[in-house]
Amino acid sequence: MPLVPPTDAQFPTLAEGFEAWQAHALREGFAITKCNASNKIDGQYTRYTIKCTAATADHKSIATQRKASSARVGCQFKGVAKLYKYQDSWTFTVNYPHHNHLPSLSTPIHRQKQMTEQVRRIIQTGFDNLIPCRKIYKLVLALDPDTTITKNDVSNVISKIRLRKRGLHTDLTAK
Repeated sequence: MPLVPPTDAQFPTLAEGFEAWQAHALREGFAITKCNASNKIDGQYTRYTIKCTAATADHKSIATQRKASSARVGCQFKGVAKLYKYQDSWTFTVNYPHHNHLPSLSTPIHRQKQMTEQVRRIIQTGFDNLIPCRKIYKLVLALDPDTTITKNDVSNVISKIRLRKRGLHTDLTAK
């Protein structure tokens, strides 16, 4: 299934362009990620590879093979985000628009979009009042029975809260 680009527009920042592309991919039932930063000029990367979240990892593990629970199916969708130095704008192009899997509405990226501030506040309040994770999850389900958020998602948010309280969070773990 091809995922055509949402627009041929140029974006002033990588974040704005990636958000627009991610929103388009989510509407179509896919999710994308950026990886393989390269071409560092003046301390800033000027090229990123854009892949489907169902693509396989680029490295081969030397560990023993085990059953993976992820939905990595070797999707070949690939695009590129480039910063043109003299234009000061990011352009996104699709090199291979086809996915080898059907669209999904239950990917972790979709669940993150449902993790609204209201849901985060419920989780934070439950954590502060020492309510167990399973009961916090039931509160979230009572708020929105159609949510795709799982008990593990609630547990992950609680883990991030604990890290933040201990002062161990980084930019990657804080949210």
